Amino acid sequence: LAEDYISSFSYHIDHGLGMDCYAVGPTLGAGAAAVMDDGRIQFPWCYKEAEVMENGPTRFAVRLDFSPVQICGRHVTEHRIITLEAGSQLAHCEVWYEGLDKTVTAVAGFPRRDDSKAICNARKGFVGYADPTQGKDNGKAMLGLVMNNKVKKIAEDQGHILAYTTLKPGQKLDYYYGFAWDRAGDIKDMSEWEAYLDKFSNAHRGK
Repeated sequence: LAEDYISSFSYHIDHGLGMDCYAVGPTLGAGAAAVMDDGRIQFPWCYKEAEVMENGPTRFAVRLDFSPVQICGRHVTEHRIITLEAGSQLAHCEVWYEGLDKTVTAVAGFPRRDDSKAICNARKGFVGYADPTQGKDNGKAMLGLVMNNKVKKIAEDQGHILAYTTLKPGQKLDYYYGFAWDRAGDIKDMSEWEAYLDKFSNAHRGK
């Protein structure tokens, strides 16, 4: 059958050589940030320019600059610097919005795809969720983020699990985001993932 043939080489299926099994679509994906405008998530679009700032062997860093968009009545340009240290499950992300002239609500989080329980710890600033992934029998992607900015609340809205904070003009959103796969490494389930996020929060928040 054609379906069996496609499945035999599809990069959306685990053949032991790596795969892409996480569907993003028009969402915040695995932990992207966004500004809220009139209570709605202003989803970021694709970046306009990218600059690789570091490329190993122990650290990768990239700067992303976006095209201006209309947010809160202003032309706003988003900038991100994402840094991943070797051996870490979570990347460090700094986001700032050029053009904002007032304090805004910002969020980071994940789309909810099933009814599994999310990990929500506003006091320590971390959120976790096990996404069922795309495709047949591809395991679960255990998503997580740790917020350095003060988390005002963690709530579900617009199909997402969100950590809320506020940003003043010129202030950066500073947080970590990433995932673990339940078929790889030392983290096999959500209890172990929660322990990882808790330990990571204790070690990295405010740094």
